[in-house]
Amino acid sequence: MHTETLSQITKLDQTPLEKSEKLEQLRWLENGYKIKVSTTNHPNIGVDTPGDLELLLKSDY
Repeated sequence: MHTETLSQITKLDQTPLEKSEKLEQLRWLENGYKIKVSTTNHPNIGVDTPGDLELLLKSDY
């Protein structure tokens, strides 16, 4: 994703659907942006909360 696109997305207002579902990706979709997803076999750790980030930073990951 280009820096310009990221800059534009961060200036968008939250949408009602994003607020209710707590998924920032919905803001992008509702404003006409496309999202690409892919699967991977690489191990990963989800970081959804400040507590998740703390655990990640303390881990050997």
